Amino acid sequence: VNPILNWNYGQVWHFLRTFELPYCKLYDDGYTSLGTVKDTMPCPALKKDNDEYWPAYMLRDWDQERAGRISKKKKKQQQPKEDSEPKNIEQTVTMSQTSSTVSLTNEQEAKTAKDGSSAHTRTMSSELDTDELSSGVVPASLSENLPSPRPISVALIVIGDELLKGMTPDSNIISAARALRANNVALARVSIISDDSQEIVEEIQRVTKEVDVVITSGGVGPTHDDVTIKSVAEALGLDMEIHYEMASLLLKKMSNNTEETVQSTTEDDGLLRRMSVGQLKMATLPSKSELKYLTDNPDEWPVLKCDNIFILPGVPTFFDQKIQVLSKFLGEPEEEKQAGLDVDISPSPSQLAKSDTYRIVLSSEEDSIVAALNETVAAHPHVTFGSYPIVDNPEHKTIITLEGRFYNGGYTRSSSRLLDQARINGGDDAGIIFTKQEMDEHLANALEGLKSRLPESILSIDQGDDLN
Repeated sequence: VNPILNWNYGQVWHFLRTFELPYCKLYDDGYTSLGTVKDTMPCPALKKDNDEYWPAYMLRDWDQERAGRISKKKKKQQQPKEDSEPKNIEQTVTMSQTSSTVSLTNEQEAKTAKDGSSAHTRTMSSELDTDELSSGVVPASLSENLPSPRPISVALIVIGDELLKGMTPDSNIISAARALRANNVALARVSIISDDSQEIVEEIQRVTKEVDVVITSGGVGPTHDDVTIKSVAEALGLDMEIHYEMASLLLKKMSNNTEETVQSTTEDDGLLRRMSVGQLKMATLPSKSELKYLTDNPDEWPVLKCDNIFILPGVPTFFDQKIQVLSKFLGEPEEEKQAGLDVDISPSPSQLAKSDTYRIVLSSEEDSIVAALNETVAAHPHVTFGSYPIVDNPEHKTIITLEGRFYNGGYTRSSSRLLDQARINGGDDAGIIFTKQEMDEHLANALEGLKSRLPESILSIDQGDDLN
């Protein structure tokens, strides 16, 4: 087999669920690899405590994809030769290339019932309308089993040799973390890499498999070491081309051209001939690039968007301005966005209640409160705790922070799986997404639990989570 796309198990399911593509309903019953009715059973790694199975996309260990397939050698040992079916009886499952579903012949269904193996097999007769599929419409029979929209996740890639060499401190990570958090958008990962084009390409390709939105910082200027935009194009397999809207904008903001010249949008008007070498480089963008105007101020620079990658400048002042408006944009309900992302967000971050946060200052060293803190954490799973030692302060030794979770069971990725599973089982978001009242109750109970376990150590309790 020579695959055109060399994807692993997880990447295949990410693709199917992201684009809400129809798939065989057996995968929702715990099957991860389909063969014949003789050698296929649900994957043991997906078995619940009862006789049911988790859906195939819930498999954590991708190496167990074929754990539900019975090898030919094992099957021969289990089945006497005289009990084997005659060769003229069709024993294979037929796959419809049009509908990507499985069907069984009547003889096979009868044989399955006779063998009593229905516990490990399901009726696979296809009910799909091939005309619906060819037109891109998802049949109602499958739409109920499709994954629901999920919470958004973001990765930040900070680019610059000056950071890796210690020539300047980074301030963009803290700006992004605070701005995103203020809008209930989870920053799932951060990476700092050099101004090497190949490294940028590889990092973009890696993180786009894990998160919904990627934000880059740095490498967007006119000099030789500004290679971010070119690297984004290569990572996405796009061509670089002149973006005439960007070219006009550069001339307007970086020279004294008249309004008439600014509105020129074709090479015949001489737009490019009036640009410097540096401006020409900055006007050359990936073919799918968009300029996103996220404020009503006409004098502000737009944010450059390519696919689900937002490309921001690395200069801290400019980055902070852009990450503020971008975070607000990402936190808005989908219908309020001027141009939506290529990902469903339900509920939107702005529709989620925001938890209060508390800071507790202790007079005890961190290592002396481990047992009490562990007991409190275990007793209050719906609250996140942080513990931070304080150095060079004669009175303050440890700071503990508490914040209520707005998702039951996780911050972003694990919460998404819980939401999906609850909705697939016919439930709603109740119990998965906490209300403000529920979060306040969880937080108050956790505070009381911690105060009861550390009565002599607490110096102060206040709202906020500033560690300074």
